[in-house]
Amino acid sequence: MKNIYIYSFLAFILAFTSCTKEQEIIEGVESDISNPPQNVTYNSLTTSYADTIITEKPSLSGGTTNVAYGIEYPVRVFIGGEEVDYATTSIVDSAMVQFLFTTDAKTGEVIIRDTPNFSVTDLPYGDYVVSVYTDYRGGTVVHDSASTIHLVNLGLELEQPSYTNTVNTSFTGVYETVKAIVTDLETSDLEILSYALINDPVEGFSIDSLTGELSKESVLIAPGTYQFGVKVNTTYGDKYFDSTLIATVNPLDIAMSYTSKSLGFLETGSLGLPTLSGSELDAADQSSFRYSFTEEYVGFTIDSLTGEISRPNLLAAETSYSLEVALVTNIGVVPNTTLEITIAEKPAMTFTKDGVSTTSVEVSPWTAFTGLQVNLEQLGNEAQTYSIISDLEGLTINTTTGAIALAADQNYTDGEYAVTVVANSPGNDPLPYADAYTIKVVTKEFETETITGGYQEIVDIDPPFNGMVGRVFDDMIIPTWAAPTVIGAHADHPTSTPWIKSVQGAGATFSTGIYGVVLEVPLAGVHGEIKTLEVKYKDGLHNTHGWGAGSKFNRSFRVSDAYTSSSFVASEWTTLEEENNGTWTTGYGATNMSSNEYVLPTEDLDEISYSREITEGETGSLFFGIFVEVIETTWGNTFAIVDLKYTTVEVYDAIFE
Repeated sequence: MKNIYIYSFLAFILAFTSCTKEQEIIEGVESDISNPPQNVTYNSLTTSYADTIITEKPSLSGGTTNVAYGIEYPVRVFIGGEEVDYATTSIVDSAMVQFLFTTDAKTGEVIIRDTPNFSVTDLPYGDYVVSVYTDYRGGTVVHDSASTIHLVNLGLELEQPSYTNTVNTSFTGVYETVKAIVTDLETSDLEILSYALINDPVEGFSIDSLTGELSKESVLIAPGTYQFGVKVNTTYGDKYFDSTLIATVNPLDIAMSYTSKSLGFLETGSLGLPTLSGSELDAADQSSFRYSFTEEYVGFTIDSLTGEISRPNLLAAETSYSLEVALVTNIGVVPNTTLEITIAEKPAMTFTKDGVSTTSVEVSPWTAFTGLQVNLEQLGNEAQTYSIISDLEGLTINTTTGAIALAADQNYTDGEYAVTVVANSPGNDPLPYADAYTIKVVTKEFETETITGGYQEIVDIDPPFNGMVGRVFDDMIIPTWAAPTVIGAHADHPTSTPWIKSVQGAGATFSTGIYGVVLEVPLAGVHGEIKTLEVKYKDGLHNTHGWGAGSKFNRSFRVSDAYTSSSFVASEWTTLEEENNGTWTTGYGATNMSSNEYVLPTEDLDEISYSREITEGETGSLFFGIFVEVIETTWGNTFAIVDLKYTTVEVYDAIFE
C-alpha cells in the first residue's frame, strides 16, 4: 500500500492567481506535481555479512524524475518468519539497527554499513524489510516494503572445526591450508572468492587469499600461542569463523648463559663471554648473531658481535646488577638471559694533615695552608687524577698527588665552605665524592684603629725643597712653610674653625719638586696584621686676591716603616695609591678652592691594601704620607691629612680538626 500526500492543486493555483501580476508557472513543475513517483521497487537481495551491503538501484514509475530518496524508519526485522517487536525483545538493539540503514539520496540504493557503535556482523540472520520514501515537488510518497534484504547464514563451513599447529621459531613458509566447504546452498551460484585473517593476527602470520594457505613469514615472532580467525568472502557476502586458527611458536632451541661475577670496586675489564647450546645452534649462522642489553646499564658495555660484557670504568658503583641480554640470530630470537654482578663497596676517601686524619679545617680570612692530603686507593691499572670544586678562590689540588693547598690573603667571608673532591678514573671518568671536606672561615680579634691626632712632630728637614717636611698643628700635619693663619670667613667654614692652613704671598711659593705631609703612627699596644687603610685628606688653592699661576702636580699616598733618613728617599716608601696618572690641575686665578676634601680609597677601589704584621709588644712607628710632586711653580696651595683609619686582624695558623 502506498500513502501519497499531495498539495492541493487548487490551493496552488489560488496562490499564483492572488498575485497582482500574473506569473508564468515554471516549466515542468505542473507535470511533476500532478504525477507523483509510483511503484518504487527493488530486486530482492540475499547476502551474508559484508563490510558494506548495497542493494541495486530501484525501479520507479510516475511522471516526475526529480526525486530524493530516504529511509522510512523503523526498518522491520523478521527472524524465523516472525517480526521482531522492539518493545518486547532484546534480540537486537532497535536504535542501533536503524543507524546501519541509509539510502543514496540520488540513486535510491539502500546501504547497510558499520557505524562506530554497531557492526553489520552484529545483526542477527533474518529478513530486513525497508520502506522508502521519495520527496518530489508535490510532496512526499512513502513506498511500503520497497526492499527486502535477506541476511542469511551461508551454508559454509571449514574442513576442520579448528586448525591447531605447532611451529618452530626458525621455521618460515606454509604450515597449514584452510579450506571452506559449501554445505547448504541457499542459492545455486554461491562461490568462494577469498580468505582473510581476522581477530588481530600477529604480524608475521599471513593467509593466501585465494588458496587459504597459512604461512609463517618471520623468525622474529616471539615464542607463544597465537589465536585468530578467518573470514571467507563469497558471492553472497562474508562468513566469519572467529578464533579457529591456533598457532604455537616454540622457543628457539638455543640457550644462552653467563657465569655470575663478584667484583672488587676497583675491578674493570671483561666480565666474560656467553655460553651457547641447543639443537638449532648448528643451523644458525653465527656471523649473523647480534647481542644487546635490553636496557641501558650505566658503567657496562656489551660487544654486539661476541656478546662479551665489560666494565670499562668505575661508573657502575652500586652493589649489585642484573644485566639482561638479548640475542637475535638469522633463525630467530634466543630467550633472554641475565648476568648477575656483585660489586664491592666503594673505597672511602679520607683526608690527612701530616699523617693525622682530619675532616675539617678552621682558618682566618687570610690564612694559608699546605699539605692537606687526599687518600684514596688506586682506582684502576692507571693512577687516577683529582679535581676540586669549591667556592673558595685560591683553593687548589695537585691533580696527580691529591695534595690540597689554600693561598693566603683571600679575604674570605666568614662561614663554612663545602669542598668536593672528584677522583677521575682511567679514561677520565669521574667518581663523585661530594662534600667530602669542610673548610671553616672564622675572623678573630677584628679591630679598627682610628688615628685622629696627637702625633709626634716630624722635625723640620733641610733643605726644605725636594724634601719631606711637616709639623703638628691642630691635629693636622702641615708643611713647615705653611703659616698658621686662619682662612677668612666662608659660608660653610666659620672663622673660629682652624680648618686648614694655607701659604699666601709671593714669598711662600712652592718650587718644583716633591713635598709631603706625613703622619707618624706609634705601634705600641697594637696587635694583628694591618689589612686595609682609609685616609681622608684635604687639598686645594687659596687665592683670594685672584693672582697666582694656579697649581699643577701629581699626588700619591705612601707608607714606610723604615723611615730613618733626614731627607726624602723614594726607596724607603711604598706607593699604595697614586691619583691622577698624569697631572692634577687647579686653574689659574681660581678662588676658594681650599674646601676640596678627598677620601682614599677612591670610588674605583674597594680599599687600599697594605699588609704589615704587628706583634704583641712591638714598638716603633709607621709613617703614612701624602706626597705632592709639583710640576710647575705654584703658590697658594694647601694640603693635609685629616683622618686615618686602619684595620688589624688576627691571622692565625690553620686549625685542623
